[in-house]
Amino acid sequence: MLVALSAHSLLRAQPNQTSQPAPQLRVSCEWIALPHAEANRLIRSLTSSSPQSGNAMHEAAQQLVAAGKGQLLQQQFLTTTSGLKAKTGTLRHFPYPTEYDPPEVSTKVVVQGGNVLQGDFKKAEPTSFETKQLGFDLEIEPTVDDSSRFADLNLAATWTTHAGDQVWGQGIAEITQPVFQRCALSAQALCEHDTWKLVALLRPAVPGPGTAAQPMAEERVLVFFKAFIEGHGPPPVLNSSAIKEIGVLCEWVELDAADADQLMDSIPASGQTEGLRTAAQALLDSGKATLSESAYLLVRGGQKSKLESVLEFPYPTEFDQPNLPETIIELPAPVPAPPITHPVFWPTPGCPQSFNFKNLGTTAEIEAEASDDGITLDLTPSPEICRLVGIQPHGQGNGFTTQPRFATIKSGTRVLVKDRQPALINSYEAQTS
Repeated sequence: MLVALSAHSLLRAQPNQTSQPAPQLRVSCEWIALPHAEANRLIRSLTSSSPQSGNAMHEAAQQLVAAGKGQLLQQQFLTTTSGLKAKTGTLRHFPYPTEYDPPEVSTKVVVQGGNVLQGDFKKAEPTSFETKQLGFDLEIEPTVDDSSRFADLNLAATWTTHAGDQVWGQGIAEITQPVFQRCALSAQALCEHDTWKLVALLRPAVPGPGTAAQPMAEERVLVFFKAFIEGHGPPPVLNSSAIKEIGVLCEWVELDAADADQLMDSIPASGQTEGLRTAAQALLDSGKATLSESAYLLVRGGQKSKLESVLEFPYPTEFDQPNLPETIIELPAPVPAPPITHPVFWPTPGCPQSFNFKNLGTTAEIEAEASDDGITLDLTPSPEICRLVGIQPHGQGNGFTTQPRFATIKSGTRVLVKDRQPALINSYEAQTS
């Protein structure tokens, strides 16, 4: 769908008066899904300080899409004016219940052979709803420089989907809650006229086996931006006071304890860890290690950028207490026993009433600064991965409830690294239960 505007002016400027309108620009955004290994390889092999590296990565990604190895998920296009915020979205509204009336049982119940002959059991029913906006949402605030060659973009982009449903409770107290996927970025990008720039690498999610949605392990999404500036000028000569940008790639590599110890023992006395990534690649190529996660984020010098690739996972925090009818009359069961067509539920099971959401997946907040020559990079990364590792039972009988168990791996540090030289910032024991 294209949205176009046309207008004509009914006002005329007074003679001898001139005005300089703010530059117009057209901003394009593309979300491209590729296999994890291909996306990681593309970033590691093509990222450079050249302004054209973004075009090279975009072209390589498009070739993979054309070959059937990737998918163009979304194209967004927005015309705006320098200095003003602009928004666009392709959204649909998804209602979901947030509160329920608990299940009810009649004051008098007559049963025989497991069947209810008199009385009634009422299931939990939703009573209050909220609405989630699903789809792609983009907000930009551009500033075009004096040469009309560069557009400085403040970006906030989000992709939200309904990834699946999670079941809580049992019997007539059983309810479902939606699990939402959210891929989001908040960053700044200095885009040269008509030149693609990679801003983020995100992880989508799809419904997994069972009732809970799980992150999709095999694909990653590259998010590209491009600005076309009307009346653009020639490229200026950049100097040491130019705006600095740092592309940060975070990788999580899982390997067994023996190989990990061997890699750690190979660190030289100087403490330099650049060679570890090369050694880890050999283990990845041989199948002895797994690249479990990659996240890339463009960071403006002296500022923070943030990405989220998460599932908003609902879980109950409060339950209604089970309750019994005031009178229970149980008649002798006939022989042979009839089939159970109206089953008995007493006491009525505890019903989930209040919910929280836990973000499962990958988040990263990164602050970075570059030296005047662009060789030394001062990074303050805070990457985090949270996973659902199990469901914990509590109580018994109709008072039985369950609660989720989460495992979190996170780091927070500050490191000095050389341009395009990897550095080890953390090691950990994987949490699986």
